[in-house]
Amino acid sequence: MEVTVVIVGMAIVTFLPRLIPMLKPINPNLKFMRYIPISIFSAIVFSEIVTSNLKVFAGILTFLVAWRSRSMLLTIAFGVIVFYLLTVLF
Repeated sequence: MEVTVVIVGMAIVTFLPRLIPMLKPINPNLKFMRYIPISIFSAIVFSEIVTSNLKVFAGILTFLVAWRSRSMLLTIAFGVIVFYLLTVLF
């Protein structure tokens, strides 16, 4: 019983912050904020890529696949496979 209460409580705490912004209209002056997650993700990925030569090479190859294919699934799969192969081989 106690575990169920904790799980339900965690579900509510997780769901509410996602629900509340959808209930109120977006201020037209704050439309730029929709680009913030993309910017943060790009900064995290870029800083992680430049820390080793294998990551730089895998990142460049993955970028080329993303640029040519425009497919998120193919890009992620290719990046994971290339990085795995590079770490196993080197």
